[in-house]
Amino acid sequence: MKRLVNKFYIVLAMLIMFTACKIDNYSAPKTMLTGKVVYKGQPIHVRSDAVQLELWQPGYQLKKYIPVYVDPSGTFSAKLFNGKYKLIPRAGDGPWETITDTTKFTLTGNKKMTVNVTPYFMLKNVNISESSTAIKSTFSINQIVKSAKLQRVDLYIANTHFDNSNFHIAKTEKSGSQISNLSSPITLSFQLSNIPKDVRNPNRDSVYVRVGVQTAGVPDMIYSKVKEVSAK
Repeated sequence: MKRLVNKFYIVLAMLIMFTACKIDNYSAPKTMLTGKVVYKGQPIHVRSDAVQLELWQPGYQLKKYIPVYVDPSGTFSAKLFNGKYKLIPRAGDGPWETITDTTKFTLTGNKKMTVNVTPYFMLKNVNISESSTAIKSTFSINQIVKSAKLQRVDLYIANTHFDNSNFHIAKTEKSGSQISNLSSPITLSFQLSNIPKDVRNPNRDSVYVRVGVQTAGVPDMIYSKVKEVSAK
């Protein structure tokens, strides 16, 4: 009886190993899908790991979407198998009006695509400069969605390129009620002496700066490009 039990476990172990080998032998996806989220050709800059697109493969047995994150520069990418797909922006994600359209496409090789959105606001003429004592930003705002309400504008300072509302070492802001004319130049500045020394990177003489715009009732902000500036 003991010998039969041992044989049973040996056979079971071999089956598990065989099954695992079969799974491991599946080819990894190799086709690259790359794209940009834009408004009239201009990329939309967002917070890293905040905005998602839903990629569905009709007929796929798990019936679950593949999350595709939009990076801070407004681009995205995914490595996939060839086949038919649907791309759907997640409702409530992104500093733009909800998109109800579904983009259907077939992958037979590497593909580039553009997702067009309508942001609530766009930043214009962003200029970020530094002096020996302060960091200054000047910009204006283009209101795209007329019903949108500006909540605030922020100037973020960080030790890395991951500079946003969640990751920064210092910031200054103006509320929407303090800005009477969006098309006129808006200025935000921050005194370097107000940045605590214990939060600065001791190995760098620079910091990363960007501007963010918050729409009332919308969790995601739209940002300017990240700029590295001297901060000795």
